[in-house]
Amino acid sequence: MTGERGCLTANTLSTELWFYRNGSVTTSSTGSPPFRGASEGDQIRYAISKREALSVELESFRDAILQKPADVVTLRQGVDTLGVADAILAASRDCAAVTLDAGVRGFSNHSDTWLIGSPWGNK
Repeated sequence: MTGERGCLTANTLSTELWFYRNGSVTTSSTGSPPFRGASEGDQIRYAISKREALSVELESFRDAILQKPADVVTLRQGVDTLGVADAILAASRDCAAVTLDAGVRGFSNHSDTWLIGSPWGNK
């Protein structure tokens, strides 16, 4: 995200948040400045507490089995997400816009009722 004071970047893979501050450069020459745009300033890395991903995944799986409240994605949501990712790749590959209609791609029209009665079912 870019703002008037600098640029904030978030790397969700490595769980890092950086702020690149615009610098202030003064020049003593009366001619044109040596470069245009923002100059490089301070770089700040913010500390973010992070948990080990596999541990979080296993805890969520355990909570789903025990029917405890958990942030579990349904099969339908997973398939829809893969459909969106596939559309993004197709748009990038073909250099063309892709339109997604709700309920048309993947298994969106199907319910997760086949899961009822299994340990992962909704009750």
